[in-house]
Amino acid sequence: MSDGSRAVATATGASPVELLQLFSEYVDCAAPAGAYRDRLDAWAAARATAHRCWESLLEADRFAQNLDEAALWKLLPYENGPEAQHHGAFVHPLAPAVSGDVRAMLQGPGRVRHEQWPDLGRGLFELVRRCTEHASELWQAVEAFLALPGAQFFTCDLVSPVLHALRPSEFVLLDARARAVLNHVTGSSFVGSLRDYPAAHLAARRLLADLRPVLLESALCDRRPEDVFEGFCHWFVHVRMAQSVPEASNSPSDRPCEALETAAGAPDWPESPSPALDGGSTQEPPPPAAAHDVAPEPQSEPVVAVQPSPAEAPTPPQPLEPMTPVQASMPTVPAFEMDAADDEATRVAPSVVLAPCRAPAMTLLDRARAALQRRGQLVLAGPPGSGKSHLARRLAEDLVAQGDGVLEHLVFHGNWRYADFVQLVRPDGTRHAGRFQAFCRQAAARRGPSVLLIDDAEHAELADVFGEALALLDARGREVTLAGGGTLLVPHNARLILTLDGGGRNGRAALAQLLRACAVLRVHGDEDELRRRHPEAGFVESLLDLRRAIGAEIGDPERSLPLAFFLRAKLPGELPDVWRTEVEPFLVEELAGEPSRAAAYRWEAVAARLGCPEQPAQA
Repeated sequence: MSDGSRAVATATGASPVELLQLFSEYVDCAAPAGAYRDRLDAWAAARATAHRCWESLLEADRFAQNLDEAALWKLLPYENGPEAQHHGAFVHPLAPAVSGDVRAMLQGPGRVRHEQWPDLGRGLFELVRRCTEHASELWQAVEAFLALPGAQFFTCDLVSPVLHALRPSEFVLLDARARAVLNHVTGSSFVGSLRDYPAAHLAARRLLADLRPVLLESALCDRRPEDVFEGFCHWFVHVRMAQSVPEASNSPSDRPCEALETAAGAPDWPESPSPALDGGSTQEPPPPAAAHDVAPEPQSEPVVAVQPSPAEAPTPPQPLEPMTPVQASMPTVPAFEMDAADDEATRVAPSVVLAPCRAPAMTLLDRARAALQRRGQLVLAGPPGSGKSHLARRLAEDLVAQGDGVLEHLVFHGNWRYADFVQLVRPDGTRHAGRFQAFCRQAAARRGPSVLLIDDAEHAELADVFGEALALLDARGREVTLAGGGTLLVPHNARLILTLDGGGRNGRAALAQLLRACAVLRVHGDEDELRRRHPEAGFVESLLDLRRAIGAEIGDPERSLPLAFFLRAKLPGELPDVWRTEVEPFLVEELAGEPSRAAAYRWEAVAARLGCPEQPAQA
């Protein structure tokens, strides 16, 4: 099995065989000339139209012109028609969600009111501008827009097409088809509500990243991966899902979005389809949960392995059935381990191969997840290059992808102060929320886990930056009055992850301040992560042995060879260059004054130990 298929199996928990079979079928359809190839070719025109509309809005904004109505026409995806052409609208040939005027579609009793449209037009413009300038601030931009009255009736189908067209490398098109595929593959239940957009976008980006190696090796490698992913979703819904849901395929509607989301088990709204899809009436989605209604902190649950008997071996899952129930009945063994099992042994004695008698050893990620779930805040301490930030980011994204939570990433430095982090009080008495206080308010409005990730925590004076917040980390749900007025409450669903270099004086001082409030996990290199990324590479264990030998030569765990040198997707082909340009300079610096010891670990000396033929250095 290729590295790409194993990555999909590990990251999503889905069957890699099914995903690769489905994708291969799509490539066979789209590779030759035809309708599917024409769909991929149509993206150039869609992006040109989006850029033309966006540039006209920016030009109007520079001259202080009114954008209230123009933004609604030029940022939402319209079907081609006389009215759209008259207004110079953003006509989207592949994902049109609006027919006619969006105001006629969404306005009515209990829905958007006439006087709310100016604010919604300007708010939509600000949302797109913030996301195109700072793609990492999607959730903040969406929350700011949803604070406007009437914004709750806008959906992913309305907002995501223009972001995808303007910044295709940053944003995925999340229409009903993409959500159906995302829910099918990940076992999630994302719907069309704009409040679901940031979490669904994050999950889609992770899925696309896992599929990227497979895409690059396919016959469509010359196409943008985001476009191929959209084409795959379109094909999956209109061809494969239509075969499994005949009642949807027989619908006279030329927009099967409603049927496909129902088939996927995730309708957009409780009682009626999304207004962005057919203009019908809809119920207003429930308001965000109050702080005291937030779900309690999750508790660890025991893992139960189900051991099927040889006579009752589980039958293979049907290609288009939801994967989550199938996985729930399988033993708790990583997907790539089950794929690696010998086929004949599996047929003869599945209980022996698939149901181990004891739980597998916990990986570093498992330990980090358990510590964060137990305590609520976690410090990852280790030397530079040990993979702390990579581990923290993966842990944070895994948590946020479970629900509707938010993720914010900060990097501390010496200029961070209490006013930046908790609250700023101006001379006139006005108060402005800092990044932590704003994060807590955002998390309190959600039910899923929300994560604040702080890198390089040792560079700031933590006691001065956190103030009262440091004591509140162990008092979730308790509201306290701040020194400058106002209050601060850390909700139960908020999680805090900090990374720091604990070897220096600043790191040790920072760690001492955090010990009472946080769980601490020492990170000296996540070897399991390297194995997970390259499960079929024969040199991985030899590389890890060599890294340990180099660590023994250096004699200081805080100065060990950074594992981050090797955490890259194309390591098998890049290893000689990585060793010459990153490992060797590191060893010369660490073993200064002892050139003979450093020379023993030059690439020419270690290539054979790694099973790699010696290659001449590139000019």
